Amino acid sequence: MTIKASMIIEMLGRPKEHLVEGMQLLISRLEKEKGARVIEKKFNEPIATERDPDLFTTFAEVELELKSIMDYFGIIFAYMPSHIEIISPEKFSMSNADLNELGNALVQRIHNYDAVTKNM
Repeated sequence: MTIKASMIIEMLGRPKEHLVEGMQLLISRLEKEKGARVIEKKFNEPIATERDPDLFTTFAEVELELKSIMDYFGIIFAYMPSHIEIISPEKFSMSNADLNELGNALVQRIHNYDAVTKNM
């Protein structure tokens, strides 16, 4: 099953040039992800924030194809998009083994975040 999705990735930082370079590197890394294929990407020019004119924000719109639901959630965990939407398929079914794998991956990630938080 192929999943077609659209997502928005946002960045905040300074200087403006660093933000452009960082976003290009991030999308380049996404293009090399196993189980994912970038179909289209659109970079938006960084703009200064209202609060701090030396701080910039930008975002990229990315459309991609993913080989599985695990790849879909892997991208969510790895890139933490501000928005993601499945375009197709409209409906899909899942075996309990796949759902268990997904649940365990989610639990593992939560435990890792918890450990980092406690160590800090």
